[in-house]
Amino acid sequence: QVRVTNNSGEDYDNAQIRLIVGTVKLVEEIAELARRDAKLEKEGARPMTKMLSESRADKTHLYFRFAEAAGGEALADAPAEVVKEGLSEYFLYTVEGRDTIANGWSKRLPSFATADVPVTSYYKYEHERWGEEVMRYYKFKNDKTSKLGSEPLPDGEVKAFRFISSDLLYAFTGRAQTKYIPINEEVELELGADQEVMIKPTLMNWEKTDLRFDNNGNVTGWTTKESWKLETQNSKEIDVTLDIRRNFAGDWTLSTMEKSEKVDATKVKFVLPLKPREKKTVTYELTTRHGTSATR
Repeated sequence: QVRVTNNSGEDYDNAQIRLIVGTVKLVEEIAELARRDAKLEKEGARPMTKMLSESRADKTHLYFRFAEAAGGEALADAPAEVVKEGLSEYFLYTVEGRDTIANGWSKRLPSFATADVPVTSYYKYEHERWGEEVMRYYKFKNDKTSKLGSEPLPDGEVKAFRFISSDLLYAFTGRAQTKYIPINEEVELELGADQEVMIKPTLMNWEKTDLRFDNNGNVTGWTTKESWKLETQNSKEIDVTLDIRRNFAGDWTLSTMEKSEKVDATKVKFVLPLKPREKKTVTYELTTRHGTSATR
């Protein structure tokens, strides 16, 4: 849906609504345009800068058209038509049907409806960002495979609901603010914390080894080893994917039997698919070298 607000001072009867998806920006500085016009006028032309827009299925071109020189010949250094590229993030489309919008009134108009868009229920856990909460995300792609992709999606608010009974009663899941979504882009909608997906990290063992001393007997280097257990549980009736991020500092290495990915120099992630009502446990051993024991 799109919300249209009329504050123009007059009523619009049986109006057609056309929308530009994306943020419209000037492609030329006003001062630069003024200098061009001054140059054209000096060389005998009738300067007139006009911006036209042409709607196409995949992009909108903006044109700058200059008047011809006196005598009917176009100026050699001022082509009649200059196509401004790099504007493919704009999309102009028409809302179906017509409607009457009185001055001072707003209306919500249907934009499009698409059934059975494949959505992945995706969950993230990172203690440094959200504490002990697990954050719910919905992931989908604005492409033909997902029964979308015919046009970019505008910025706005997305509200998510799910069916909770066989007679199609539904419950509110969450909401998220979205920015402009181009065609073929994957989207993550953050819908807030979810109590039905749980993760419980537990430190099982900790030890300090490889002590190093200076000439005065002070400890200058050592190694710590931590054994961790991550208990996860999906209490939902649907499949979910859980993304667990663990942050480490210093000179560290990780040993685990689980599939993991090093995100950067301080972070590792585990991605676990969980069936409905399924529990899984992830274990790993973290080795950190301190002081003169560190190698980086």
